[in-house]
Amino acid sequence: MKTFSRRKDVKREVWSEDKRNAEIDLIIPPCEQWHADSKDLPQVRKPSASNEQQSQCWAFMGAIGGVGTTTLAVQMAYELTKQSRLADPLKHKSESQICIVDLDFESGSCIHHLDIEPALSHDDLSGDPLRIDRSITEAFLNTHDNGISVLAAPNVMGANAHVNTQTVLALLDSVSAMFPYVILDLPKQWQAWSYAALGGSDFVGLLCDLTIPSLHMARSKKEQLAELLKSETPCEVILNKYERRSFKNTLQLVDAEMALQCELFSMLCEDSSVTQEAINCGQPVGSIRANSRYAKDSRKLLEQILSVTKTESQSEKEMVKIAS
Repeated sequence: MKTFSRRKDVKREVWSEDKRNAEIDLIIPPCEQWHADSKDLPQVRKPSASNEQQSQCWAFMGAIGGVGTTTLAVQMAYELTKQSRLADPLKHKSESQICIVDLDFESGSCIHHLDIEPALSHDDLSGDPLRIDRSITEAFLNTHDNGISVLAAPNVMGANAHVNTQTVLALLDSVSAMFPYVILDLPKQWQAWSYAALGGSDFVGLLCDLTIPSLHMARSKKEQLAELLKSETPCEVILNKYERRSFKNTLQLVDAEMALQCELFSMLCEDSSVTQEAINCGQPVGSIRANSRYAKDSRKLLEQILSVTKTESQSEKEMVKIAS
């Protein structure tokens, strides 16, 4: 089970989006273990070992705004849901296997992309993390008719600065114990919980588009995340809104990789009419246009991520065997 709230090796430094290696005033507080050791404090109810499941957590973050991070997170959740139902057709449609967690409490748009109401309030996010358990978390979830569970709060200006970081991490711990797959939609700005969320993930996708500012920002963030995470979590650059058949005088893939100084992990085609239709209908792209170019590219990306995370999982098991 993931333990986002137990990561104690947090560096007291952050990266600036404006200048590589520049220090800014925002300090990431150490994510100290919030599980109380004192007998005087109530203990958080955790699932028993027999009920705990090894979840996969994928985090998606935009290099800049408007690169389609939430659209991709929703589509990945939909494709995973479809795969899980194909693997076990006897599962009831209402039994959700996938959860999206929108970690942008100011301008997150998961609830708008899926046209559902948030069940989590900002008072809940400001509350005591020790009260977070499975039953409380279930009350905070809302499920889309496609079977995707969503943990999100209403958009409130300034909310990211006022929520309790330890409560956010406690919710991530709880959700990861309930679902086989958890998709995190992170804000592009660094928050107090960003390090723990990224460090507790099995895969980090950094989205950008084919513009110089976006590519430069993706390169900067990837380099700084690699240093921060110490290669514990694979962080890959995903190029979105790429037009393969364009004859315009635009950047090419070779230009993008030169600007990034790394290979692109995957590409998603420009398919704005389809993605806009899906967003306006409150559905994932694959639900209404399964054969669209965007849906096909997202399925290829899904297989790539599954391959990477499977390899990482096998390596970890081998290390455990060697250590034992």
